[in-house]
Amino acid sequence: NDLKNYSVTTEDKFMELFDLKNVISIEGSSRSGKTTLAKYLCKTLMNEYVPLFLNDQNFSAKDNKKVIRYALEEQYGEAADIDLFMQIGADKAVIIVDGYDLIKKDRWESFWEEYKDKFGHFILFCGIDWNLNIKEKAVEELTENKMYYLKICPFYYSKREQLISKVCLGYPEIDKADIEEKTRKINEDITNQIRYFQLTPDFIHQFVDYYVSFSKIKTQKETNVFSKVFEANITFRLAKNAGEENVQEVMVALDFVADYIHFNKKYPLPSEEFVSAVNLYNERYDNNIHPMFVYEVAKKANIIRNVRDSEGIEFTDENLLAYFTATHLNRSFNEGKDEEKLQYILDNICFPPNGDIILFLSYITSNTQILSPIMASIV
Repeated sequence: NDLKNYSVTTEDKFMELFDLKNVISIEGSSRSGKTTLAKYLCKTLMNEYVPLFLNDQNFSAKDNKKVIRYALEEQYGEAADIDLFMQIGADKAVIIVDGYDLIKKDRWESFWEEYKDKFGHFILFCGIDWNLNIKEKAVEELTENKMYYLKICPFYYSKREQLISKVCLGYPEIDKADIEEKTRKINEDITNQIRYFQLTPDFIHQFVDYYVSFSKIKTQKETNVFSKVFEANITFRLAKNAGEENVQEVMVALDFVADYIHFNKKYPLPSEEFVSAVNLYNERYDNNIHPMFVYEVAKKANIIRNVRDSEGIEFTDENLLAYFTATHLNRSFNEGKDEEKLQYILDNICFPPNGDIILFLSYITSNTQILSPIMASIV
């Protein structure tokens, strides 16, 4: 292989690789910035190429030509002409796919067989592939159109510094002369608590927001900074849309929704069952919060969203689903309920998001009895 290892640190370095490889796979963990990078590359390539951005939801259309047409109209406007687009030379046509690993294999193979010769470049974004098919990879290495694999790295010190500085620049209350020192202090604080961090741009951004808004954090010795930051940002987003007096009610209602989703395996959750889950909260705690109020507030706060081509509702990322499921489980366990649910999660720890539920639960609980089944499962 002519490229054993290749580090992409700039746009120019990526374009060098782009010119050499027709099919590039970019893998990244959850919240590592895959979708943002996919859209950014699409925008950047428009200078010299005609890129088309697709995601896994585009492939719900059974006809491959419709997949292209719908994406074309969404990206370039309803007047976009698919016949004209297909006449563009393959050397200038680029397909960028976000969520490649979420597309059914036979669906992708159908699309690939029809269009592999009509587009000169494919850039495929997917989650970390822990289940590599060795035979398929070996065969792929011997074909002309072999895929070249890149992996998004965690944000280590120097890269974090760049991101933190840019986030700080967005705060008018921080004097520009103090940006460099503020950036250094925040980065050092992350380094000191690195074991509790997700080194993704999303979480680092959340931490900076938390640090600036709650400046006392720099003097605290938090061992559960991940949960603290996560909860503070959720609370802030909900308060902007619901008012501080309603935040706690909405958060508890949402953890009933998360619990209902996870243990009934309803994902996405049908709209009428969202109403049922909120009403379960109303019944248990003798409350009367309106399900539509919870829905509107959570949607505006970017905590839940509607699923395209479906009447369903989902959390905007799995960390949110895991967090709210953990808060529900923690409260129920403290009330002497749902021990079987904790055992179910432990028995199925290898299936996401169960591992993250336990992670959040370990951060937020003060009930030492929860440790007993966890320790028993480890043994």
